[in-house]
Amino acid sequence: GGGSGGGVAPARLVLSFVSETRLLAMARDEEEGDHLAEVEEGGGFDTESATVFAASLAGGAAIVQATSRCLLLLDAASLSQLGVWSPPDGAAITLAAAHGTTLLLATAGRTVALLRCDPAAGEPIALLAT
Repeated sequence: GGGSGGGVAPARLVLSFVSETRLLAMARDEEEGDHLAEVEEGGGFDTESATVFAASLAGGAAIVQATSRCLLLLDAASLSQLGVWSPPDGAAITLAAAHGTTLLLATAGRTVALLRCDPAAGEPIALLAT
């Protein structure tokens, strides 16, 4: 299963740049009150690549991040990596969209992949069709 223990994951903001991604989360301290702060320990989140797509899945229990190299499935609370999928032909992921636990990815190799991302499944990322 997940690893979040049913806890509520903090609200996060993903900022993608040409060669990196920054992850911000709501923080609270006595001086500044509630504010956005950069998440220093990104866990399995890839901060060294541009993010093509990011979304919350499974009722907020999981996060997906698509970079040009791969799709990452992460536990929303701990950011630990639950699964990774890369295009078999090594082509760059250029587009992604999600609905529920289903993701559609397009690559520069002119391939479209339909994936199911379910952190509770035995296989967290399953290729359904290409």
